Amino acid sequence: MIPQRIQGANLRLTLADENVAPLMARREEFENGTVMVTAWEPTPEEIQRLIAGAPVHLSLLADGHPPVRLDVGAPPDDGGVPAPSASVEREAREISERIANKADMTILEDDTTRALYFGNELAGEVGELLNALKKQIRDGAENDDHIAEEMADVYLTLLNFARSRGVDLEAATRAKLAKLRRRWGMEAKA
Repeated sequence: MIPQRIQGANLRLTLADENVAPLMARREEFENGTVMVTAWEPTPEEIQRLIAGAPVHLSLLADGHPPVRLDVGAPPDDGGVPAPSASVEREAREISERIANKADMTILEDDTTRALYFGNELAGEVGELLNALKKQIRDGAENDDHIAEEMADVYLTLLNFARSRGVDLEAATRAKLAKLRRRWGMEAKA
């Protein structure tokens, strides 16, 4: 689990070990007193185990068992990782499959050919986006609708490429953001 910065944090819990990052917490009044609440994000591997039915374990670094409570908080709405909506991904998959059925895509039967095809397609779409940006700079004309359309082409092609390689793009992005937060000493958002 990756510690997150909880919204409304008013406590900073630290250990004597300077290699351990501080844990941000929020002190709250609860039914029977005061509690400290922290936020944690499961890693992509932990998410897969949870989906498969694995339980959540609570490890206490103490001899006794203090009163604890586990629950699931609300998803971030303040700039967390923007996950593609399931409906966008589903529609992109349906359209891609219809196009593949109309075109002769039998050449994409092996993994290497699929990787080369979708990788090349992605490079082409990025090239089109950069060309549109170049023209916008050169001509001084604002055409944000065209730029947005080219960005959407890159996005959809990246979804196709990731799907063809069996990559969960959202999980991979979350893992990369966690790695960047650790590398640069940033606290995660709650």
